[in-house]
Amino acid sequence: MNPQKPYRYADSDKNSNNDESHEHNENNELQNAREKIIKFDFSIDIKEVFEDFNKRLNDPQKPQPRKLLITRIRQLINEKDTLNKNMSTIIKAYITRNVATLYVPSKKTNKANQNKPIFKMTAFYSCIEDAMRQVLKGKLGNDLSDKEILDAMASSLRNSRDWDGHRLLRTLKPNPTTAE
Repeated sequence: MNPQKPYRYADSDKNSNNDESHEHNENNELQNAREKIIKFDFSIDIKEVFEDFNKRLNDPQKPQPRKLLITRIRQLINEKDTLNKNMSTIIKAYITRNVATLYVPSKKTNKANQNKPIFKMTAFYSCIEDAMRQVLKGKLGNDLSDKEILDAMASSLRNSRDWDGHRLLRTLKPNPTTAE
């Protein structure tokens, strides 16, 4: 036997039009979105899983996963930290070094990057951008610009090759000219 949790959706409760049932239905939709997002094992370490995650965030029929993700991202933002530090914290919380290094920040500049997808075009980046604007709005007396957010994301992705102790490993490689 496979017991399932009963969920009521707005279209299944046609007889009730009061505010209480609407709130109940909205809570059920949020719970359903939470369960679908929980199915992803964060930090995501496979590109295909990250692409599926982005497809779910882009679904116009189901905006709840996107709203839930933005809420969770907002909780990760520390107003006392720099924009770059906040961006790195958020990206590291959701994707691993392996996935981050598969993306270029905003445009393909050389032949080595021609086959890499653009991170700026992902729904995940759009959610980060929305959350940053909500939390860090007005910190310096003005709104965050697209360029400021994009520069922070680009810096985080460029530095992703050094995450998880890989900077130390990279600096400890023997120099072929000094090795005898």
